[in-house]
Amino acid sequence: SVEPSTDLLERNGNTYTFTGDIFGAITVRKAGITIDGAGYTLQGNSRGINLVGHDETYNAYSNVLVKNLRISNFAEGIYTPSNNNSFIGNFFDNARLHILGGPVGNVIRNNIFNSTEIFIDYNMGGNDVITENNFIDSSIFVDIAKPPIVDQNYWSNYTAEYPDAKEVDDSGIWDTPNVYDKFIGGSHGDYPCIDYHPLVKPITDFEVADFKNLLPSPTPITTPH
Repeated sequence: SVEPSTDLLERNGNTYTFTGDIFGAITVRKAGITIDGAGYTLQGNSRGINLVGHDETYNAYSNVLVKNLRISNFAEGIYTPSNNNSFIGNFFDNARLHILGGPVGNVIRNNIFNSTEIFIDYNMGGNDVITENNFIDSSIFVDIAKPPIVDQNYWSNYTAEYPDAKEVDDSGIWDTPNVYDKFIGGSHGDYPCIDYHPLVKPITDFEVADFKNLLPSPTPITTPH
């Protein structure tokens, strides 16, 4: 369902494709669907895509794919249980991705997070996989949860945090892990929050070519003499 209602979503079986920009909110009420943004924008101010369902339970709709969508200016761009959903090739622009408890885990890959936070909340599974994304002035925050599986992401603030880091043998990976959430203890738990293989350059593998133009140039690598 879309509020306010719109004819800018075209349905073909279980795939719902944007045909224009939408200002509003989407509530998913069915498992196993695909939402294809086709490069268009979902914009609003409160919650963009609600995957927790009308009754807001942790075990709501699963096997949902959201791809190729620009999600802009929401307090929560996507609100989802950790329930085998996938978010691939999207641009989150000031639109938090909120993941809470669920039995399985989600896949978050090839997205751009700009001025945005991934919030892992009340999720003790630790099975969400966050890999090959670009974090531009963005972060992951873990609270009353186990850290997700985070590996091989690009972090725009990495060289400022680790000015002495070096690339490992032209591998595209820095030699120093990135501690992306430095708060340990209390509601954060006692687990380290680390990307062990941070990327030197941004990921550009997007189905929507325009999203590549939204990436900053990576910081040049300096070689000591």
